[in-house]
Formats: sequence, C-alpha cells, structure tokens
Amino acid sequence: MDENRVDTRALVEAGKLSALTLVFALLSLVLPVLSIVTIPLCAVPTVIVSVRHGFKYGILTAVTAGFLVAVLMEPFSAIYLFLIILFLGLSQGISIRRKSPVPGVILAGLVGVVVAIVLIAVLAYFLSGINLFSEQVKLFRESIAMQEQLGLGYGLSEEEIATQRHLLNQIAESLSQVLPASIIVLSGWVSTVCCFISYQVLKRLKLKLPKNLNFKMLQIPWFFSWGYLFGLAAILFHKWFGVYSETVSMVGMNLLIVFGIIFFVQGLAIVFYFFEKYKLSFPVKILFFLLTLFIQVMFQGLTWLGLFDTWFNYRKVSQEVC
Repeated sequence: MDENRVDTRALVEAGKLSALTLVFALLSLVLPVLSIVTIPLCAVPTVIVSVRHGFKYGILTAVTAGFLVAVLMEPFSAIYLFLIILFLGLSQGISIRRKSPVPGVILAGLVGVVVAIVLIAVLAYFLSGINLFSEQVKLFRESIAMQEQLGLGYGLSEEEIATQRHLLNQIAESLSQVLPASIIVLSGWVSTVCCFISYQVLKRLKLKLPKNLNFKMLQIPWFFSWGYLFGLAAILFHKWFGVYSETVSMVGMNLLIVFGIIFFVQGLAIVFYFFEKYKLSFPVKILFFLLTLFIQVMFQGLTWLGLFDTWFNYRKVSQEVC
C-alpha cells in the first residue's frame, strides 16, 4: 500500500477512538481515585490505531484526542494527558507493530511515560516558574499541618501528635530524595496496565501478536541483580564517600526501590508458580497476597526470593527434581 495514500477506514477509526479517549480522560477527572487505571486507558486507543494502521494514524489519534480533552479540561491537565497519550500510545503501538516481546513493549511504554512526565515538568517550570516536584512535597507538608489539627480534634495528646509529625516529616524528606525512583515505578505501572489492556483488545480484534508473557514463568535477567546489589552497597557504605555521602545514599535508595520492586514482582511469580503446582485454594492465595502487602518482612522476603532466583532458578530446579 502507498504510504502517502489516505486510508478512510483508518481515519474513521482514529476519530471514533479519539472520542473514546475523551471518555476515559473525563473519568480520570471526575473520579481521580481511579486515575491509576483511567490514565493508562487513555493511551489504549492510540496504541490500537498505531498497531492497526501505523505511526501516522497513531499521531492523528493522539492529537485529535488531545484537542478534544483541551476543550473540556483545564490547560495543565489537558497537556499532561496529551503527552501521556502521545508518548505512551505511540511507543507501545509501534513496539507491538514491530512484534516486540511483552517486556520490550512495557519498557518502551515506561520510557515514553518518563519522557512525558519530564516534559510536562519542564514546560510548567518555563511557562509558570513552578517546580512541580517541589510543589508535591510542599503539598504533602501542608497536609501534615492539617493532620495535626485533625489529631487535636480527635483528642490525641501533644506527644502523640509530635511523634506523627516527626514520622510524616521524615516521609516528606524521603519523597524528595526518591523522586526518580517514584517516577520510574509510576511509569512502569502505567505502561504495564496500558500494555495488558491493549493486548486484550488486540486479541479480540484477531490481530496476530507475539506470544504472551507467562507471569508464573517470569525470569528477570541475572544482570539486573547488579542494580539491587549496587543500591544496597551504596546505602551500607555511603559514609566512605565523604562529601558525596548524601548523593551516594540517595542514588542507593533509588536503586533499591526500583530493583526491589522488580525482584518483588519476580518473587510473586515464583510463589504463584508453586501455588499452581500444589493446587492451593483461591482464598489462600488472596490471604497470602494481602499479608505480603501489609507485612514488611514478607514483602522483603519476596524481594530476596526474586533476587536469588536470578542465580538459582528455583522453578527449573523444582522441575528437574520432579
């Protein structure tokens, strides 16, 4: 087909899916608590059009959707959503079109979201002089003062309020230090949700896709372990670096968070594999998952399980033993 030829069917589909993007965008505005799902959903139409009709129509979908969103939403939210739709939708759409494996599609989307977040922060700073990242920390600190007032209203003692204040101030300080890791983790979540939903839609459209990732057999490359180990070493030995000790500590914290979550996910995959192998009941699985979320020791244990699996591959050992 001539690349310069206008595909009427593609234009119609791009228009319809742009309208669908607007619905998801409005949902994220009306129900912000659901934004962790609705924002990834906003990019799905662009992914679908990019896979089915190519880069040109993917851009057209994103731009049309951005225009529709700009009409009904305030400028900052509209620009933010447009950049997410554009970079996430196009990066994943083109990756899927080129038959990239699922991890490659998620990585491409993650990079796209990071680029969008950085761009919106840069635009906000140059257009209004506002540092979005420091503003988030400032808002958190203001919420601390509000919590103190609530605590007094509920009859908490001054000592209890002081303890809470100290803890929340430490969290606020940590937020500024682990900002890069927070952006990467958030981008990874948005990319993963978008990829999962896009694959489900594309399957229903009977498109030929690369083989799906079997979560229970997820295997992180062994060299990822160096990221976690370097982070751990930076935290343990940062004082050796003198005037650079704070910088080294901050880098270590960010590495531990990013690679810790990666290996936590691999640890979950290992547990799910053995749950299925020994046919444990659904309530047991749910109970284990809830305990993992709320008990720090279990969370850390799964992280280390995932880390050591990169060297020992427990699932392979289990298959050989059987």
